Amino acid sequence: MSTKSPSSSGSGHKGHESEYTEEIKNPGLDVLSLSRAVRARKAEYTRRRSIRVKVGTWNVAGISGTEKDVGKWFVKGDGVCPKFSGTNYAREPEFQSHSKHDQQKSDGDKKDTFHYSPEEIDLYVLGLQEVVDISSPTEALRPYVDLAPSKRWKEAVQKALPEGYQLVSEAQLVGLLLLIYASPAIGQSISSISSTSVGTGLMGYMGNKGAVATRLVLGETTRLVFINCHLAAGSDKGSLERRNWDSSQIVQRARFDPVWSDGESSGDSGEAIGDEDFTFWFGDLNYRLDDIPGDDVRLVLSRHTGNEYDKERQEKLSSSHPGNPKADSDDESPSSPPKKRRQI
Repeated sequence: MSTKSPSSSGSGHKGHESEYTEEIKNPGLDVLSLSRAVRARKAEYTRRRSIRVKVGTWNVAGISGTEKDVGKWFVKGDGVCPKFSGTNYAREPEFQSHSKHDQQKSDGDKKDTFHYSPEEIDLYVLGLQEVVDISSPTEALRPYVDLAPSKRWKEAVQKALPEGYQLVSEAQLVGLLLLIYASPAIGQSISSISSTSVGTGLMGYMGNKGAVATRLVLGETTRLVFINCHLAAGSDKGSLERRNWDSSQIVQRARFDPVWSDGESSGDSGEAIGDEDFTFWFGDLNYRLDDIPGDDVRLVLSRHTGNEYDKERQEKLSSSHPGNPKADSDDESPSSPPKKRRQI
């Protein structure tokens, strides 16, 4: 009896262990269903909060040195006209006061400034095109990404931003570069960052045209997607159709890593564009303005996007052609200048 007891006791112990293991593998509570149910009722335990997102985009035409004045036009907003930048908006309703005194003060503030101070922005998103010369076959077909332009831009932006802002995402596809910086106030609440790229250039897949995109989640509730694209050029009907095709390919082929681990993503390979709560699509879209002369458009833009970089180039041009009256003219533009930049 005594010799069989340990064996009997061991069998009993193994039996209990097996039952416990089985219980862990197949618990009575469906954790995944609970997770989905909790997220479905997020409105009951979350509170709304407004954040400020500043988006800047610029085709720099492969010209080095264009990063020098990024602090002035992108961070500080110098030289940007509110009528053309789209930033002449009223403050959010939750920040508005119903008292007469505060309302008058608010109206006065809107007249003095059309944009918030650099420290009041929660997310800075910079989308650049042609940070390398994409017309060069060497660059367009390079099997790896040239990180030198990215390094220059990151250093320039970080230096221009207020203290405490951190780079949370960067993505590059040949000449496309997407940088996202977060303020100290929301940096810790950002999660599930995923970036992807879609090439639509040569043969429909090369990266000389296409997009880079980043998806991030704020406060574990709100998904934001940022798409920096460079679509096909040209003013004929075929080019228009190609731009539309480029856009459709970006939407169809872009995939992000799933936010949730329970397979709730829209597709087997990850989340798609369209599953997010908010989308910011920007870049060099190359769509044309019909019935408006190109020279008129360029004149209007040049009047409202003055910057130190253009002034430097104009001064160099003037000094190199002292006897040329055109060199001193405001209408003379440098050869192959970067395309105009935009803020949102």
